[in-house]
Amino acid sequence: MDEADRAYAEAAAFKLAISRARAGWTLAQVEATDQLGAIEAALKSEKEPAARPRIALAVWRLRKDGAGLVEVVRAGLRDPSQFVRICTTEAIIDFGPDASALVPDLEAAMEGDEGVLRDSALEAFRVIGSPSAPSVPAILKVMEANPHDLPLQRLCLRALAAIGTRSDAVIAAIRKADEEFRNGNWYYPREALRKLGAK
Repeated sequence: MDEADRAYAEAAAFKLAISRARAGWTLAQVEATDQLGAIEAALKSEKEPAARPRIALAVWRLRKDGAGLVEVVRAGLRDPSQFVRICTTEAIIDFGPDASALVPDLEAAMEGDEGVLRDSALEAFRVIGSPSAPSVPAILKVMEANPHDLPLQRLCLRALAAIGTRSDAVIAAIRKADEEFRNGNWYYPREALRKLGAK
C-alpha cells in the first residue's frame, strides 16, 4: 500500500468511525423500550473505539442506569487516540446531566494540552451542572493559565455559571476576566456574576 492509498484508507476509517458513532446516538433518541435489546446487541458487537462510548450512553439512557456502562465510556476518555477521546467527550455533552459519574474522568482529560478536548470537557461540565463542582479548581487553573484567550475564558465562565459554586476564588476569577475584557463591559463575566448572585 503506497502513501496515497494509506491516506485514503485512514480517511475512510475516520469517516466510518464518525458514521457509526452518530448511528449509535440516533438509537439513543428512540424512546421505545423494545429498542433496548437491539442497542445492547450493537454495543456487544461494535469494535470501533470511537463508537462504543456513544452506544453505551444510548443504553444508559434507555436503561436509566449506568451500571456496567460507565467503564465503557471511561475507556473512551482514556483511549490513546485523540479522535476517540474527543468523540467520547462530545457524546457525554449530548448525554447531559446524568453523566455526573464521569466528572473526574473529564477533569483528567482536560489536563492535557489538546485544545479541542479541553474545550469539550469544559462544555461537558456546563451541561452536567452542579455535580461538576469538584472540577471548579481545575477550571480556575485553566482561566489563570490563559488570561488572554477570549473563547477559552468564555467556556470557563459558562461552566462556572452553570455549576453554581459561589466562592471567593470563583468570584475573584470572574472579576479578573471582567477586567481583562472590555473594561467590565464583556457579557459573559457579568452574566456569570448574575447567575451566582454576585454583583
